[in-house]
Amino acid sequence: MPGQLPSIQTRPDDQVVFVHIPKTAGTTFAALLVGHFQVGRPMQVSLMRQFENFAPEEFKKHPLIMGHFNYNVARQLVSDNAIFITFLRDPIERTISNFYQIQNHPEAWSKGVGSAIEDFFENPVFVRQPTLYNTQTRMLGSLLTFDHPSEIMDAARELNQTDVTTEEFDRAKSALESMAFVGLTEYFDESMDLLCYTTGWKPIPGEVEKRNVGRRQKADTLPQQVLERIYELNEFDLELYDFGHNLFRQRLREMTRTLVQNNFEAVKVITNPLSDQFETAIATVEREGWHPVEHTDDGQPFCWSGPENEASLWLPLDKTKDLVVQVNVLNAMAARQVDRLDVWINDEHKADVDRQTKKKTASTVLKITVPQTAMQDMAHSTKLTLKVPEMLQPRQILKKNPDERLLGVAVGDIRVMPVGSTSAR
Repeated sequence: MPGQLPSIQTRPDDQVVFVHIPKTAGTTFAALLVGHFQVGRPMQVSLMRQFENFAPEEFKKHPLIMGHFNYNVARQLVSDNAIFITFLRDPIERTISNFYQIQNHPEAWSKGVGSAIEDFFENPVFVRQPTLYNTQTRMLGSLLTFDHPSEIMDAARELNQTDVTTEEFDRAKSALESMAFVGLTEYFDESMDLLCYTTGWKPIPGEVEKRNVGRRQKADTLPQQVLERIYELNEFDLELYDFGHNLFRQRLREMTRTLVQNNFEAVKVITNPLSDQFETAIATVEREGWHPVEHTDDGQPFCWSGPENEASLWLPLDKTKDLVVQVNVLNAMAARQVDRLDVWINDEHKADVDRQTKKKTASTVLKITVPQTAMQDMAHSTKLTLKVPEMLQPRQILKKNPDERLLGVAVGDIRVMPVGSTSAR
């Protein structure tokens, strides 16, 4: 569905591809990918001609690929399940910013340096540069044909001599819809919130310091004829930006609604202690010692315990009665991790655990008896700690699996009920 927020909690073995459209705050964002988010050592392809420096197989090995390259070029070279991300910017402001960058780099644009902005955009030589008109549509929608990376630059030169087509525009829209994340330069902080929510990456504390920011005129200070010329040169980009802006706002609204709903459920749980036939997902529970939330094929949220062998849950249980907490274990690296798992209540009381295997799903339900006497030690929530006897890496089970995380058990939903109720038996 267009605008639907992707559900992708990234894993250490995921490949991230950042399509850096020039003058969209990409330099700032690239620094965050490497520094704050620590996605991995990047493969930097700053210009299209640099593709010829790499063998085809290299593009599938790097955890992070970023640079000024076409989406469809990267799509043909990287892993099939690579996570694509990009930023868009208001085309008028982006183009003006690009003009001033040209003025600051005479070694690359010597013939255009010194031109007044009014003259520059009437110069047929320079306005035909692919970074100056419909750039965002071109980078996301152009389709280059090649058999080897060494052929990419020649194909790009040939394509750059042609005007952007409606077919390229349609492909650019499809590319945006398929991407895990599309940010907007004008909403950089909100974009970072959406990125962290979508991927499960660590939020950024405080304000982000912008990089590669130059001084220049704003669009509303330029002569009308210059603005009209820039609008004319960016007809497809203006429409694509509107499309991307709507996509961004829809995803941001969905994130907000989900967070509001989760907060409501959390408040409801805190103000109404859990006791009678209550069921919730692990994603809504306060927890420590777990990997980020993931989702099953049918959309059910779950978390793997790890990387340490102790993983805790805090539940606001009703302390006036004995309860049974049912923890649904969807998966484990090995059966012994479930069979020998212990549960501790408030770090002091070892709980009685009854294990029941569901033959249909091969999952295991841990029925944990929590007596009211064990809950009196905590003022508010009761802490349940699952202790797994050993942690395993997926590649220890299957050598071809690249996942290097230390994993214990994967927990989905949690139910709470009084001891003696029908469901608790």
